[in-house]
Amino acid sequence: MIPTKPHEKIKFLSDYLRSRLQTLWEPGSDIAIDECVEASIGRPADTVIIPSKPTPEGLKIWVQADGGCVLDWRFHVLGSKAKQGPQVIDRRWVRFGFCPMKALAVELAMELAKKTISFTVWMDNLFIDPQVLAFLRHHGIAAAGTMRLSVIAGEKAHQKCRKKRSSDF
Repeated sequence: MIPTKPHEKIKFLSDYLRSRLQTLWEPGSDIAIDECVEASIGRPADTVIIPSKPTPEGLKIWVQADGGCVLDWRFHVLGSKAKQGPQVIDRRWVRFGFCPMKALAVELAMELAKKTISFTVWMDNLFIDPQVLAFLRHHGIAAAGTMRLSVIAGEKAHQKCRKKRSSDF
């Protein structure tokens, strides 16, 4: 028997809350995409420890937030297998050459673009790279945040290896 993951146990409640929040909350012009840690009771295998977070130990959740209200989220499962990492991400983003973290940011931004007209996505260096910024800009989504200089320098080397054409966007 395959053990049930913590997020699978609350899928119904999570889906219900997400749909209600998205119908009741009118998104503003500044949207944040980031990670958070929610304290958990018990010892699930997916518990993470991130000392720099206000709640350093618990379940990692990737969130899209506006004005203190979380609009959308994806749960994180620990490990290195194919079904681990951010959950419920459309695999088409991987075909565009995005790693799971960057695919998560693109998916959350694109989902919001279906519901509102104009907004800016704010992200940290975990999600941003030149490819993500170019893709979002191509789709009319403004994005900003922090980026490491090594990512920009490494982008030239990465472009030589990338087989995707810009027309794939």
